[in-house]
Amino acid sequence: MFSTHVQCAMGKKSANVYPVTPKPPQPSSSSSSEEEEDKPAPPRQQQSRPRGTEKRKLPLSPDAPAEFPRKKLGKTKHLSPEEESEEDDTKPKLGKVARKVHRAMAPYFTGKSRGSKIRNIVLGPSLDAYVDEYGQYIFCPEGTAKMQENAVSKISRAKVFLKYLMFGWTDTTYWNFEFLFNTLLLKSYPAVLRKAGLAPTTIILYVGQAISFVEYFRATPPKHSRITGGQTVVVIRELRKLLKDLNRTVLGHQAMVKQAKGKRLVPREDLARCQALARAKMASLLEDIEKAPPRDPKPRYRFFGYLAAYLSAIYGHRMGVMEHKTVRKFGTAQIYLEAEEYGWCRTWLRLRARTVPTNG
Repeated sequence: MFSTHVQCAMGKKSANVYPVTPKPPQPSSSSSSEEEEDKPAPPRQQQSRPRGTEKRKLPLSPDAPAEFPRKKLGKTKHLSPEEESEEDDTKPKLGKVARKVHRAMAPYFTGKSRGSKIRNIVLGPSLDAYVDEYGQYIFCPEGTAKMQENAVSKISRAKVFLKYLMFGWTDTTYWNFEFLFNTLLLKSYPAVLRKAGLAPTTIILYVGQAISFVEYFRATPPKHSRITGGQTVVVIRELRKLLKDLNRTVLGHQAMVKQAKGKRLVPREDLARCQALARAKMASLLEDIEKAPPRDPKPRYRFFGYLAAYLSAIYGHRMGVMEHKTVRKFGTAQIYLEAEEYGWCRTWLRLRARTVPTNG
């Protein structure tokens, strides 16, 4: 059986009601406090209080707001720049040697296009001479300018691959090409490129060019090379395995990029509403140009804005783009007009001399 215990304080109307369980009979006052001291204190886990009986800190005045329990804030850890760089390097979970190689390779990935630092990689006299022979092999003198640029890019990516393996090799005798047979470091090649900021689609190009270079190396090894044919086969096999694993990553990357681009597309309903509103507004805009004072730019700018939005919603052209990228094959951009649209253009040509200011 539960009974209720009502506590009223200072004549207040509010009262707290708590459930109280029957307590065992208390010992008489004749029993001294020595008996209580002899009794062992019950463990904290066995002490249980009914809900609502915990002690709370009451406000000093009835108008003062109650204090909320404060959360314990963790101690902020202040790191030096060296320690912060160490934490950043460990994010891709690279090995110790791979992190060291990444720090050495990072300066080469600064700059873009013709300002890239990759072209400034120096391998050494013998290695540079062999890479030049590889460049002459892949270079097509009768090819287009784009093919020649691709050949230069292939040479640069081959230098990146060789420099990456050279940084992870303890011996300095690079002329014998023994550093190529470093399969442990080879497995971290895509991760280091990703840490340098390259996209998965670009990393596939780097790994593919590395395979092309090693295949050329296996077919025409230099005279001073100490790499056997079996070791070259192992290196090619490891690179092909990396390329196969990267294909899965590229599929996910392409799906995410496509999804992000899809979110930026203008909905079909908005394009249809834009065309309808612009078509209904065009006649009144031409009337405003005709009624406006001569050389007034405001109605002219409004007409241009509506006309550009109308045509862009239909054909997808950017404003101000009059030629395609492949103008030699497709020619100048063309727009097909209906009778009403052609009438707008004729009216604008009639009002153009009155609206557009001349230098004379």
